[in-house]
Amino acid sequence: DCDQVLAKQPREPKALMRRAFVFEALERYGEALSDMQTVVSLGCGAKHASAACIRLHKLAAQKQAFDAKRQSKAGTAPQTHDTPKGSPTSAGVTSAVAPAAAILDASVAAPMPTAVSDSANDGASVQAAEEAKRAASAAKEQGTAFFRAGDFSEAARKYYEACKHEPDTHTHFSNLALALLKLGQPSHAVTAAKRCTELEPTFAKGYYRLGQALWARGDVAGAMEAYTAGLPHANSADEAELRRELARCKRSATN
Repeated sequence: DCDQVLAKQPREPKALMRRAFVFEALERYGEALSDMQTVVSLGCGAKHASAACIRLHKLAAQKQAFDAKRQSKAGTAPQTHDTPKGSPTSAGVTSAVAPAAAILDASVAAPMPTAVSDSANDGASVQAAEEAKRAASAAKEQGTAFFRAGDFSEAARKYYEACKHEPDTHTHFSNLALALLKLGQPSHAVTAAKRCTELEPTFAKGYYRLGQALWARGDVAGAMEAYTAGLPHANSADEAELRRELARCKRSATN
């Protein structure tokens, strides 16, 4: 996975981008932005990385504004850490995030690699990709088992692992968004669902998850926008769900 690659090649562009996507899913926008800016400076995939930098700047500003507003209503000073603390539900998701965050932090402090041949690099990359795919599949299966058992904290932990191993797979972020919603963490669920729709803009369920997360966060207009965006990509079953939630949003807006 990206950690193994960066342990040997700390400035490998694709691995930096993969890690940035994981940081984004964890709402650690500053670290994600730092990785993307490094990619831009390397000149590899600069167009996509530059667009990601713009997005991350906006996400950081939006999160800061939302956190300030929420803390103002609660009558406490805004917190500066990425994962909200101080409530039973947030404690659960904090413990779910911690292992993945620790692994990512460890990769930042990895030593500089020794020189290896291009063929060795290619072989290591293929092997790492295969290992990442297997690890992601195993984590997803474990997360689903925990979810079905009602252990949403462990489900979120495993879905985080799946996202970490395969940060370009949209379904991992959809699963993560649902688990975070069950944990009562709509802001984190919004981040995961947004990443899902960015990775696969035609995945109707991603917009459904995004709408659910925005609704839970109190953003009725945003939820309506998400549900509407999913309609062109929905099959008959998904369309029925999207329209049902749209109707609920409209009723709420008129009350």
